[in-house]
Amino acid sequence: MEIQAQVHGIVKGVEIEVRVHDIIKSVEIQAQVHGIVKGVEIQAQVHGIIKGVEIQAQVHDIIKGVEIQAQVHGIIKGVEIEVRVHDIIKSVEIQAQLHGIIKGVEIQAQLHGIIKGVEIQAQLHDIVKGVEIQAQLHGIIKGVEILVQVHGISKGVEILVQVHGIIKGVEILVQVH
Repeated sequence: MEIQAQVHGIVKGVEIEVRVHDIIKSVEIQAQVHGIVKGVEIQAQVHGIIKGVEIQAQVHDIIKGVEIQAQVHGIIKGVEIEVRVHDIIKSVEIQAQLHGIIKGVEIQAQLHGIIKGVEIQAQLHDIVKGVEIQAQLHGIIKGVEILVQVHGISKGVEILVQVHGIIKGVEILVQVH
């Protein structure tokens, strides 16, 4: 089965890669808009905030949810993908709130703080890594078996990606906060 691009014709791998980077950038930009409070950084150091391991666990759970959905329903709808992308950010926010810190977006902005922005970017990038690889190999997005990479561990899952769902996910993510 093939799911063809429903938005802007055929979406090339390069375009998808740009949109993936846009997801990260939108988070950084929103963080800059909110500004970074020194008190938050100090509080972060006191409580230890969210360790890299905890973030990995959160991201791993999200990937697991996608895999389970794929196995149960066979096809992940564009709407479901949007929700997953939104949950990635939300999980960081919730974890931050549990530690008494403000928003996960501002935590991500602390590139040189306890949680390095590069580390978070790497986690988010790994989630869509499989899609990028497939796009680069085939040029166009097709319903093929995508290897979802979770921290170096490849788990084969058949995911039919709707291109318009990916694009819409970016738009929704920008509107978060």
